[in-house]
Amino acid sequence: MSEITGPGVGLEIVRAGGADISHCNGGDALGERIIVSGRVQDEDGRGTPHTLIEIWQANAAGRYDHPEDTQEKLLDAQFHGFGRAATDAGGWYHFHTIKPGPVPGNDATSQAPHLKSRFSHAASSSDWSRASTFPAIR
Repeated sequence: MSEITGPGVGLEIVRAGGADISHCNGGDALGERIIVSGRVQDEDGRGTPHTLIEIWQANAAGRYDHPEDTQEKLLDAQFHGFGRAATDAGGWYHFHTIKPGPVPGNDATSQAPHLKSRFSHAASSSDWSRASTFPAIR
């Protein structure tokens, strides 16, 4: 990321507490609490500050808080499954969340529990997306 290609990502949309999605609506989400953290680096290994990171995931039962998820699994009122944070001066970020449950896959199979993330930075003309998986719950 060596040049600015746009007006910048809207870091003003990062709100206080947005990196803690382990509780909302006055209560704690059901499930095992985890911390997801990392560092965004440029091509020379330097930390990249002011990168916007968004994550979204299913709740501990494996259901998304989304109108299109009509599974008969528990919908946890204390968990919305979405968070947003910006990296600090050294490129570091962290989210407090819960370990997601497995969600339906193709052909009546289950996908491994996972969360999805998107990284955006003003010095890049594109976003990066990834899925991070967790060991299956047995």
